[in-house]
Amino acid sequence: MNKRILSSLLLILISVESLSESRDLVCLAAPNDGFNLNVSNAAFVETDGYTNKVTKSCKGRDCGSVDNFKYCKAPKETFLLKSLGNDLEGWVVANRCDGGFKKLTKAFEREETFYLYTEKMVFQIKHQIFQSSGIKESHPVLLLTETDIGYRLKIQDFYEDLWLEELDRDYLDISFWSIPPEDASLHTTACVAKKDYVSVSQLTDIHKEINYLTDEEPDYQKDYIEKADQKKNTSKKTSPKMIRPGELAYPEEAEQRSLTGFVVLSFSIDEYGYAQEIFVVESSNRIFNESAIKALQNSKFKVVEEQSGTFSLRYDFDL
Repeated sequence: MNKRILSSLLLILISVESLSESRDLVCLAAPNDGFNLNVSNAAFVETDGYTNKVTKSCKGRDCGSVDNFKYCKAPKETFLLKSLGNDLEGWVVANRCDGGFKKLTKAFEREETFYLYTEKMVFQIKHQIFQSSGIKESHPVLLLTETDIGYRLKIQDFYEDLWLEELDRDYLDISFWSIPPEDASLHTTACVAKKDYVSVSQLTDIHKEINYLTDEEPDYQKDYIEKADQKKNTSKKTSPKMIRPGELAYPEEAEQRSLTGFVVLSFSIDEYGYAQEIFVVESSNRIFNESAIKALQNSKFKVVEEQSGTFSLRYDFDL
């Protein structure tokens, strides 16, 4: 009798274990392209320090802010990302720069991708609690997608279109927490289940395979791409002909650091041949975004009636 009870209990425990969907992951610190990082990004990105923007004293109308460089206290090559329950609503993430944990919440889920936002930001948005030191801060969004070999993780600065609930947008002011899309940084990395973690080299190989050896379209700008697709003409379009290219200026800071990269922009063309509704679809480094946008804004295209819709253009920055 006791053996039967014990067997039943073991079966129940095994069943409960199999139904469990909790996640306990080890993630690789995202490779960094050398661009200055803020304290939020430093928690997930491979770096020894970050810039901390603070206000300085004002005289009359002349005031502003300064960037202070700070070193990470105990930088690590990996960080932990863990769900707090089987419902995958609550999460915690470790800070690989300074230690400690931050609480996250699964704000949205789309096509097997979890949109993890800081719990504090979600609460403030939903209750419209505005608190500020006068300096615009970026808020990280973690986009987690499970694959056959591990987890793809994108660390994206929050901008308005990453708030996916359209009904909420009717009465919520989200602009306070968002930054312009062209200023938003993006870093990609990979995670594995803690029980399967072997080494940093293992994570590096998985990261390369997940984020670089796939042909699928990057989903971190999915909202912009979907909006652009909705405006496209379903018929086949002729590529726009540029009759006057705008000057592409190489960012001074990027040149000093010998940085190279690219920016892909989506846009439509107005009746005068100028680009409008410009969005950053993909960028290797946000330091190039402004230069690419200005170059496109100063360009002129030949106006053709069949050219309605949305187009894309890639700018390459190579010393």
